Amino acid sequence: MKEDHRRSIAVRDGANNDEEEIRQLIERVRRMEELLDTVLARPHDVPRIRPALKALSAYYESGQWLADYESDEQGLLPPDLKRGVLGQDTLYNLLPDYDHILKGDSHMKQISHEELPEYGITTNHNIMDNGERRFRLGGADGSVYIRTEASEDSGWQNSHYHTRLSELCIVQSGWVYYAELIDGQVEARKYTAGEHFIIRPMIAHNSWMAPNSILHTVKFGDCSNADWIPAPELDERVRAMEVPHG
Repeated sequence: MKEDHRRSIAVRDGANNDEEEIRQLIERVRRMEELLDTVLARPHDVPRIRPALKALSAYYESGQWLADYESDEQGLLPPDLKRGVLGQDTLYNLLPDYDHILKGDSHMKQISHEELPEYGITTNHNIMDNGERRFRLGGADGSVYIRTEASEDSGWQNSHYHTRLSELCIVQSGWVYYAELIDGQVEARKYTAGEHFIIRPMIAHNSWMAPNSILHTVKFGDCSNADWIPAPELDERVRAMEVPHG
């Protein structure tokens, strides 16, 4: 009688231990799944995801991940439990991408062209009607950097003005003849390599680039909308001007 009672207690204790182990298994998988979600939600936010990555790496390397994977294979996890972290390739493929973080390496992570939209960055490159090559890098706020490379015979651009945004122009090489319309009068000046000028809103302007010159332009200020208005009056006047080549 006493032997049967002891056997009954042992069976009950064993069942309780199994239940506790399964409870711990479920909680562990849930916790690791949350850490995985943190990394996937902000893959480039290194300060935020570093602790999650280290915990996931320790989980994977310790052998606990394999034990939990085998438990899942045995059907010990609830069918509705989210457990992408136990996928055969999930951590295997993820962790090497962050090896520099896990090793404490502070080197920069290269941002691929395909990742640029995640940061609101766009690129747009064109050859203009006058032969100029323009390479653009834009931000989500509408600000833009433009590298303009003149052709052998670029000539004048199209006169225009902006109602809100401003532009900073820096001559990288060669020279640029810049003209603007102020109170009905055309004011023009030649800018050479290393010099810069700023174009303010509501000022009609145009530029003539010497052959093979390079100009950096940064559009800044209120860039929230397309802001390019033609200035035909300035077009007529600059095209009649003689550009000083000396």
